[in-house]
Amino acid sequence: MFSNMLKHSRVALMILLKEPTGKKVTEHLEVSPTRIREITLHHSAQIEGKTTTVRHMWELDSPKDQNFEPIVRLDSLIDLIELFQND
Repeated sequence: MFSNMLKHSRVALMILLKEPTGKKVTEHLEVSPTRIREITLHHSAQIEGKTTTVRHMWELDSPKDQNFEPIVRLDSLIDLIELFQND
């Protein structure tokens, strides 16, 4: 069962953004994201009570889909982002 879940999982690089456009991340990695997703974070604290924060996630999916083994999908994702390794 676990191997089946792993086979159908998504392989992606995900970076939580400080600003909604992801422009700095895109420029630094020299690759465009697959998507920039809005996420809602719910917090609960004794003093402040319940709060909600909206943030954005820069996401780059592996170019290989679920028809490939997870390690192959991971390798192809690494190939995409290797560009910035020498910075």
